[in-house]
Amino acid sequence: GRIKHLDVVTLLRRIQPPLGFGKLCPHRVACKRLVAMNMPLNSDGTVMFNATLFALVRTALKIKTE
Repeated sequence: GRIKHLDVVTLLRRIQPPLGFGKLCPHRVACKRLVAMNMPLNSDGTVMFNATLFALVRTALKIKTE
């Protein structure tokens, strides 16, 4: 499925670390971390949910992040 990129930021701030960012993470920092994950953005402003989940796992485990 697809999810709007702004909803992804909200979702990630609701999920606690290590997978999410936690509710104490500022919106600006969450957006920067999402951009750093290099997620492909569709023309309608959505991202694939599965790709987002896999990117979160890669980031949390530091797999192919550099």
